[in-house]
Amino acid sequence: MQLTWLIGRQLLEASKRIDDWMLRFEGDSTLIIECLWRLVDSTQIVVASFDQGQRSTIWVNRNGSDEIAIVFRDAGQELSRCLYNARIHSAIVRPITNDVQIDFDNGMSLQLVSDRSSCGGWCMQSPNINLVAIGSQLALHAKQAELANDEQRDGRAYWK
Repeated sequence: MQLTWLIGRQLLEASKRIDDWMLRFEGDSTLIIECLWRLVDSTQIVVASFDQGQRSTIWVNRNGSDEIAIVFRDAGQELSRCLYNARIHSAIVRPITNDVQIDFDNGMSLQLVSDRSSCGGWCMQSPNINLVAIGSQLALHAKQAELANDEQRDGRAYWK
């Protein structure tokens, strides 16, 4: 399923909440993520949801002497920094797994990886569309005029 209503939008904010992640996009669109996510470029995983709060040791130079500093990663901040000014080029939901791939015009891809069969997942909300994935089930609530032909029912489970 193509998510054409997201094309051209920018990420405004990415934040970790208690049990999930919230990503806000232009156009009053929100993505709530309860599953694994990762941001990849053509060579590596740049940042992932499990990086949140991970401890790292770095060398810093203070007053002419090298010191070790302990830092804790903020994966949401890194995601926002990497996607700053980038616009969504394409976005799809993969059949069966409901994994999502959102490609940006800077060559990076945000991938949501469904990691449970019957609970959790993700939810995309905008003023005219609400799309919820729970395991392999997908619920779509939308004003029909907002959907392109490739977003119509494709034989999978949909509820209105």
